[in-house]
Amino acid sequence: MTPPKIFDLIIIGGGINGTGIALEAALRGLAVILVEKEDIGHATSTWNTRLIHGGLRYLEYLEFGLVRESLRERERLLHNAPHLVQPLTFRVPLFEHSKRGPLLIKAGMVLYDFLSYDKTMPNHQMNYLSSTILKENPFLQSEGLHGMATYQDCQLTWPERLCMELALTAKSRGATIMTHTELTGLTDATSDTITVRTMDRITGEVQSISGRYLVNAGGPWVDHVLGLVDQKVDRKMGVTKGSHLVIRRFQNGPEDAFYMEARADGRPFFLIPWRDYYLVGTTDLFFDGDLDDITVSEAEIEYLLNELTFFFPTHGFTKEDILYTYSGVRPLPYEPEAKKASQVTRRHIIYEHTQAHGHQRMLSIIGGKLTTYRNLAEETIDVVQRRLDKPVTESPSRDFPLLGAENVKNWPIYFEQKSRLSANRFRLSLDVARHLVHFYGSQADKVTALTEDHHELAQQIHPHYPDIAAQVIYGIQNEQARSLSDIMLRRTSLGTHAGLGLECLDRVVELAAPLLDWDADEQRQQKRDYQNWVEKHHLMANLKPA
Repeated sequence: MTPPKIFDLIIIGGGINGTGIALEAALRGLAVILVEKEDIGHATSTWNTRLIHGGLRYLEYLEFGLVRESLRERERLLHNAPHLVQPLTFRVPLFEHSKRGPLLIKAGMVLYDFLSYDKTMPNHQMNYLSSTILKENPFLQSEGLHGMATYQDCQLTWPERLCMELALTAKSRGATIMTHTELTGLTDATSDTITVRTMDRITGEVQSISGRYLVNAGGPWVDHVLGLVDQKVDRKMGVTKGSHLVIRRFQNGPEDAFYMEARADGRPFFLIPWRDYYLVGTTDLFFDGDLDDITVSEAEIEYLLNELTFFFPTHGFTKEDILYTYSGVRPLPYEPEAKKASQVTRRHIIYEHTQAHGHQRMLSIIGGKLTTYRNLAEETIDVVQRRLDKPVTESPSRDFPLLGAENVKNWPIYFEQKSRLSANRFRLSLDVARHLVHFYGSQADKVTALTEDHHELAQQIHPHYPDIAAQVIYGIQNEQARSLSDIMLRRTSLGTHAGLGLECLDRVVELAAPLLDWDADEQRQQKRDYQNWVEKHHLMANLKPA
């Protein structure tokens, strides 16, 4: 009988930090397994403002090192994942009521440019002529307007796809990725190994996994994971909640993102173009509730609508303009002395456990941002290699393109050329072809190749949305999709459109059922599960398709 494999590293958690650490470990030659209780990128890493940014507001808290780190990582992502991360212009209107005046904003912009000295994007610009600003932005509030700053950061259209590509790239380098597999407890811990017990939440299979080191990358669930592995430590996570509204793009509305100081509390308020919609957000509130039951409150909706209506008065927004809402949490360090959620640092902490806590062959990731996941992963694997008595090798991930960025030199040219070639070759509309290249990058050919012998797979799943039937097949065969929610929310974009994909369920289940062995009862259950998830997590004011 072959003895069970002992991994160098067990990672608990399949969000941006867990998948980033898995790739870093795999690239450095470690035998790594990642265990995720749901699906890759299913929670915290997805339900956010979808930005890769330097953190302009962190300058106010003198976190210059964090801003510099973020700006450096932003530049790397533009090269390593250009299909997912693209520059986005931000406009910052200056109003008389603002607590931060023009001089302070100007100083912040100059410092932001200085800290991003090696960027490929342009420096900021200032405009103090309100008449010119309003002529170019007639939708904007004119009352008290006396200037505008313009700068660039980046948008991550699908954070869930960045997590997925990190996991798939790690898998291509030898990592084992287990989804829908829950950590249920600690089996054994010695001076050399740690063994944990897991259960597959779909099949019920129980398994023991042994490794020489364990990384707890559970995000907001870090404290829960520590309890499962018998670590006796004080509370580590201080979670804050952020909520967003999704609305249609309104007539003659902005093409750029707008970043204002909210009148109610002075915190950042955004209107961000996102696909066919606008994201309106965000809130920042301490949260001590159920991490599996996070929804927007009426107070948050009122707050966001009031700010939106003031800054963009030409439309007259009401709840009926809300297509849906979503809420997520920020996994931040526990700082009980912080008076406001916005004061809690966004800097990550790599917390090494000692024998006094229970056992020492593990560390926990506290905090972290989408933008800085790679640097966090590099620092984490430096620690792991030292603890495994291995030489600390240079990080290969700094200039390592993800799967969708392979052989992509100039993204704008590649995007347009590849989209047109795919549209012509596979008889797709140009909009559909562009969506596929944007979603998969250079891997899009593997999806469209499925349509060569099965032309029906080139058909759109729903006439209002660009996803095609081949994506469902590809997601199951190549991207470990195991549930309807996996497909709707992370292997296609169906679940984030205006109707949250509810009008597509029958067709998606029809495509998925033969591959996943769903009988009639299971098909109905999958649809019920997805419908319940939508009802639980999203307030929907308007479910009409785009």
